[in-house]
Formats: sequence, C-alpha cells, structure tokens
Amino acid sequence: MVESERLSGIYVIPSYENSKIWFGVLFVRSGIYNGAVFRFNILLPDNFPEDKSLPSVVFQNEIFHPLICPYSGTCDLTFAFQEWRKGVDHIWQILKLVQVIFADISESTKYTTKYSNTEAAELLGSNFEKFAEKAIECVNLSKEKIYDPPSSNDPHFIAFENFQEDIHRPVIEKILQKKDIIEKPNVPSIWACLGSKKENSRL
Repeated sequence: MVESERLSGIYVIPSYENSKIWFGVLFVRSGIYNGAVFRFNILLPDNFPEDKSLPSVVFQNEIFHPLICPYSGTCDLTFAFQEWRKGVDHIWQILKLVQVIFADISESTKYTTKYSNTEAAELLGSNFEKFAEKAIECVNLSKEKIYDPPSSNDPHFIAFENFQEDIHRPVIEKILQKKDIIEKPNVPSIWACLGSKKENSRL
C-alpha cells in the first residue's frame, strides 16, 4: 500500500532494533515551511495493527505549528483519525497527513479546534506574517542541523553527510548510468525490501 502511493519527499525505515519504531525524514517542498528538513519518529502500539490506539508521530526538530506540541514534538493526528481501524487505516495515510500539515497549514488546521500549540494557532489566525516569520525560523534551524551527529546508534537511523567528491561522485555516476533501469516498474522499491507484499499491505 505504501509503495503504490509513490510518496515523494518523505522517507521512513523501521528501526533495526525495534520494528515498532520507525525513523523518518520529511523534505518540505511547498508552503511556508518550504525547504525544511524535519526528522520524526513513528511509534507503533505494541499490538499494532490490531490495537485501536493510534501510532504516534514525534518530531525531533523544534517546530512552531498549531498541531505539534512545542514540548514533546508530538503531532496531533486525532483530527483525521479517531481510532486505528485495521484494514482501513494505513501508515501511508499518516505519511501523507504529515506532508499536508506543512504544505497547506490553513487547510489542515481548519477541521479542529483542539490545538497542541495554542500560541501558534492564535498567531496563525491573528497575524499570519508573524506566524510565517516563526515558521521560517524553524526552517532555517532545521537546515543547520542536517549534518548533526546521529542521535541514535541504531544502524537504520537516517544520517546525512557533507558531499565528499571521492566517495559520493562514483555513486552518483552509477545511479545516472542505471537511470533507465531504476525507472522500470518492476524494480523493487525500498518498501518492497522491508517485507513481503502481505506485510506491506497491512501498513
């Protein structure tokens, strides 16, 4: 299900040590948060997907947003999900929701009066210019932290390095040479590598 949606600009992978924890990175490509690189974790309930409790999305960056708690970084999903419904709700829907709350903040906040950050909600409604300034501060701060040392020793933690010509240039050239192969529909994506089709259909 996740693979079929062909989500772009957002990447997730389960922890090597704990399959209930997923590491994620979002590259925001539109809206007032455009250019931001936000890290987040998805925490799945112990009995997922049978458990009706919602997965949690917790951002690792400081983000000024009405739907994100300024203290814990937890994103409020309840305006879109009341409870988790096995076979109906899927992880890809959460990933799309994460994209939408940054790409179109007005649309994503108009369906709730319950805000995790009341200051952000009030400023969004009363002084959009000031709100945008704070949002841009978050964008700039996220860029400054892209190359910070990994906060986890987990082998699957998504880390970034500064470009090194001798290491990364050969990789780029190989990718470009095999571009026609990559674009073929039968090439497995990262999602197909994470488990069987049966398992992915549950996410």
